[in-house]
Amino acid sequence: MELAVGLQVFKNGVPVRLLYRVAQLEGKEIWHTKPLFVKQPERDEVFEPHDRITKLHTQKE
Repeated sequence: MELAVGLQVFKNGVPVRLLYRVAQLEGKEIWHTKPLFVKQPERDEVFEPHDRITKLHTQKE
């Protein structure tokens, strides 16, 4: 799956919204994300090739 701004995905089972890409280095991408369904602060997360990423399906789609 290609990562893109605005996607709502599960990263290793945790639902997040991708806000913007911070950096891309050596096969890894760092994204600023917003946790979904819980009140937690936005954060930067490293996405690596071995992470399990699946698209979050909503009723709007």
